[in-house]
Amino acid sequence: MKKILLAASLTAMISAPALAADLPVKAAPRAVAPAPIGWTGFYIGGVVGGARGNVVLTDIPTGATSTHDTTGALGGGTLGFNWQWGSWVVGVEGDWSWSDISGTTRCPNVAFQCSSEMNWFATARGRLGYSTGPILFYGTGGWAWAEQRYGAEGLTIATAPFTGFTTRTVDGWVAGAGIESKLDFWIPNLSAKVEWLHYDFDPGTNEPFLIGVGAPSNLVTGHHRGELVRVGLNYRFNLWTPAVVASY
Repeated sequence: MKKILLAASLTAMISAPALAADLPVKAAPRAVAPAPIGWTGFYIGGVVGGARGNVVLTDIPTGATSTHDTTGALGGGTLGFNWQWGSWVVGVEGDWSWSDISGTTRCPNVAFQCSSEMNWFATARGRLGYSTGPILFYGTGGWAWAEQRYGAEGLTIATAPFTGFTTRTVDGWVAGAGIESKLDFWIPNLSAKVEWLHYDFDPGTNEPFLIGVGAPSNLVTGHHRGELVRVGLNYRFNLWTPAVVASY
């Protein structure tokens, strides 16, 4: 009897590990990483940059012209919204910048020195881009507005006392391209961009200004166009970011 019990005990001890190995083991819960943060959402930011342009002044009655280059700096704020479908990103963006873009030259009437100044610059644009993940390449275009100040000063003895200026809001178009990169490794939801824009304020939207006193030959139009390059930082409000969940 003792031999039978001993044999049964040995058999049970040998079989136990094999039976345990066949039992299912429940895995520990595993956290699933959130999906990568996309470009969809509102953003707000700031830009700084510089511009170089050209102003063509045209005397209305005679058609005589004179030109001068303009240079200066600008800086301001940006507000926009992006939609992302796959790798494609479509958005709208608006911005306003203080600017100090100016230049001078002889007027078409050489008895006067003409000057131009752009005091502020604003745009409302669409954006179409392609995302490679953290990098967004985009083209952009739309409408532009600026406060343009034209003036003239007398240069000869007869006109020396004369100084006159005209300030008005002009409108035109703007188009360009840029690249934007996420900086989530530094500050969550922050991105940096560099962009180039061409602006053109058609003289058809710019009323003539008077560089003399009453004489029609002193009515002049100004056509200002140029290029600007600016850098900026945007903070993206990712309202549609998926939450972190656990997976079993």
